[in-house]
Amino acid sequence: MSRTHVDHRDLVRFAEERVNLPKEKADEFRAQARRLREKLETYLTDHPDFALKKMQLSGSLAKGTALRSLNDIDMAVYVSGSDAPHDVKALLDYLAERLRKAFPNFSPEQVQPQTYSITRTSAGPV
Repeated sequence: MSRTHVDHRDLVRFAEERVNLPKEKADEFRAQARRLREKLETYLTDHPDFALKKMQLSGSLAKGTALRSLNDIDMAVYVSGSDAPHDVKALLDYLAERLRKAFPNFSPEQVQPQTYSITRTSAGPV
């Protein structure tokens, strides 16, 4: 039984074919996140006292380390206001309510609190 040597080219090819998220797909996901951020910015222009202040891409997609198996887009949301709860569950409910208000085209079922995040389930392009 012989062993085949695995060299750098083999590893690069494997990563490109099986592991790394293709640039075109990453760009598509980043564009989707940008559209969501821009919609919030538009809402904030009309509602400057709104509790949500900023949204930006975060996680593996933002760092450029996303895998081909990427199944979500992480976004950070910045909150302002003394009425924001400090308890995690209450804060997630608070965020979900404000996201539904800022994005009235999302159905309530699309914006759901999870254990440590809010999930926005896509019903199509943003």
